[in-house]
Order: sequence, then structure tokens, then C-alpha cells
Amino acid sequence: DVLGGASVTTWNRSTTSSANGYFVLSNLTAGTYTATASNGTYATSVTVTVTAGKTTSVDVKIYCCAVN
Repeated sequence: DVLGGASVTTWNRSTTSSANGYFVLSNLTAGTYTATASNGTYATSVTVTVTAGKTTSVDVKIYCCAVN
């Protein structure tokens, strides 16, 4: 399932994902960041490396429950 409306933050930038789960954080300088996505109940963090002059895509998965 897609988690629309999640808060996505990294460094000093934040945004909210669309109903389809997509988000954009613009104007980040090149470097490595920790991006955190959360919906108030669940959260996860991923490491993202941004390269100058390129668009960086990341697939963030938030799992809600343990699987038996």
C-alpha cells in the first residue's frame, strides 16, 4: 500500500508525500543525507546520496507490522 500524506524530512528540508506517495525535496547540495518518512505512527529512515546535476530517486518503505 502507498502511504500518502507522510512527512518526509532531511537535513533542514521537509515536505509531505502526495496521495500516490511521491515527494520532492529540491535544491539539496551534493552529499549524503538521512531521509526520514513518517505518518505519526510509523517511521523509517534511509541514507540518500545526492549527486550534483542529477535527480536522485529513493524508494522508502514503511512497514507497519511484524510478519509471521
